[in-house]
Amino acid sequence: MLPLAFLLALPIQLEPDSGLFANTFYHVTCLAGQIDCSQARFERFWHDELQWNKQDEEALDAVKSAMERLDDAAPDPEAAPVPPNFTGYYPGYRARYSVLHSILESRSVPAIAKGIADSIGAAEAKRIGAAFGHFEARLRPWWSGRDPDLAVKYASEVAARMRSAGLTELAGQLADFLEARVARAGLHAVTAPYGGKGRRATIMGRHLFIEFSAEDTTTDGAWKALHELSHILYDSGPISRHQDLVAQFLRAKQPHSIAHYVLVNEGIATAAQLIAMERLSVEIEDFYNDPYIPRVAQSTLPALREALAAKSTLYSGFAADFMSAADKELGDEVLRPQYMLLGVALLGTEGHPDASKEYFELIPPRSVATGKDSADSFPEANTVWLLTHDELGSVNGWLPEGGSALQHRGFVYSPPPLSKKRVYLISGRSEDDLLEAVGRFAALDDVTPSGFLVAFD
Repeated sequence: MLPLAFLLALPIQLEPDSGLFANTFYHVTCLAGQIDCSQARFERFWHDELQWNKQDEEALDAVKSAMERLDDAAPDPEAAPVPPNFTGYYPGYRARYSVLHSILESRSVPAIAKGIADSIGAAEAKRIGAAFGHFEARLRPWWSGRDPDLAVKYASEVAARMRSAGLTELAGQLADFLEARVARAGLHAVTAPYGGKGRRATIMGRHLFIEFSAEDTTTDGAWKALHELSHILYDSGPISRHQDLVAQFLRAKQPHSIAHYVLVNEGIATAAQLIAMERLSVEIEDFYNDPYIPRVAQSTLPALREALAAKSTLYSGFAADFMSAADKELGDEVLRPQYMLLGVALLGTEGHPDASKEYFELIPPRSVATGKDSADSFPEANTVWLLTHDELGSVNGWLPEGGSALQHRGFVYSPPPLSKKRVYLISGRSEDDLLEAVGRFAALDDVTPSGFLVAFD
């Protein structure tokens, strides 16, 4: 008979830790732009409530500059056909977050320097330790003036709620599905400076953070934590398996399969969140503010349930089910630029700031590589060029011969694809013409044909 561990997924063990140090860590990494957070809320708090000063600026600069040096020293990422949607691929990210992860697991300011000295050198480690010590001392009066046990209690109750609702077992099933070797995860409640909407939940390494205020219930925290745990598990899958997954999406017949790949991480996490909400008896109509993700998550939910029940994995055929469900749900929307170009290499942004801003507003990508070197690293990424006519010499090989393109005041041209990759040349005689071309491109219902998609005089 097989041991029970081989029959049932082992629950993920949660380790609540939400004291002053964990909250200080979140404040510092949020202010430094090193973690996905409600940054504007925390910046307002430090400037308005705590009266931001020169010493704060210097301490934050020490952290930011150290992270920049780690990023600069990291090697270039290995070649990949499209930008991978898991953090472990990016060496700069790994270098920065290895150090930040060690800081968090130091669990106290005095232990920081020793914990990271081997990674960044004793002098740099001492500066970073001093910076975190500065912010902890600055935050302490505000923290003590509230209920210092509130965050600790909230995190413990969220963990208990997850266990009672079977969400730690669900996380164990997801770990098997994603082939992730994660047995435990840190759970940190961050006392939000202000209430209201817009609070975030996010991850760093094997740790998840939930911004909360008095209006948040532990049930809210439980489904948010499950969503973030799903991301931890997705990012922890073997790199070779992630590479296989990219290949599966690229081999698919759909011209928009790269966009499906961009959404698979968030789609799985949100589908898992829906299972969690069901177990918690939570009904929220607007549970994710995005035009595609909640619909893709709902559509892929049956396939995820089936995969978990069958003990199959993400890498053994789930991609086809995911794409089929998304296609059925979204219909012809997948052919629009807003979906087709969810992942894009966007070139020419530096020289055309107004057109670039218009592009990001009308066709917002979830994964974007900018700059020629960055785009060259991902040879199968759909590519958009923003150009004026006098710059077309750099892309002559993609334009039709005879100079017919220049006859138009503005145009969007897509050369015949040689592979999965699609290229879109958006050009105008002037900056205003380029701006208009971007707007016309954004209004198209189908950007899969080749040739002139837009042309105006």
